[in-house]
Amino acid sequence: MKLITKRGAIYITDEVIASICGYAALSCFGVKGMARKSLKDGIICLPKGHFPKGVKIRVENNRIDIELHVVIEHGVNMRTVGQSIMSEVRYTVESVTGVKVNRVDVYIDAVTVSHVN
Repeated sequence: MKLITKRGAIYITDEVIASICGYAALSCFGVKGMARKSLKDGIICLPKGHFPKGVKIRVENNRIDIELHVVIEHGVNMRTVGQSIMSEVRYTVESVTGVKVNRVDVYIDAVTVSHVN
C-alpha cells in the first residue's frame, strides 16, 4: 500500500498490515490463535508470529478489506467474539496506519478446548 504525504511516499506491505491485524485479533478475549486452511492437513492453528498466513488483505481506493481466520476457545459466545475482533482490528489498523478500513470479515475456522488437569 502506498500512502502519499506532503513530505513523500510511505509504503506499507500487506504482510505488515496482516501482522497488525493478527496481533489485534489475538488481544481479544476468547481468541486462541490464527488459522489457515491446508489442502493436505485441513485447518492448522498457526503459532504466534505467523499472522500473515491467517489474514488476507485487499486494498481498493485507499481503503483496506481484511479477512481473518481465527481459532477460538470453546464456550465463548462466537458472535460476541467476532464483533470484538472486528472492532479491535478496525481500530488498531486505522490508528496505526492512518488508512481507513472498509470491512473486516472474521471466519471462525476452529474451536479449541483447554484441558485442565
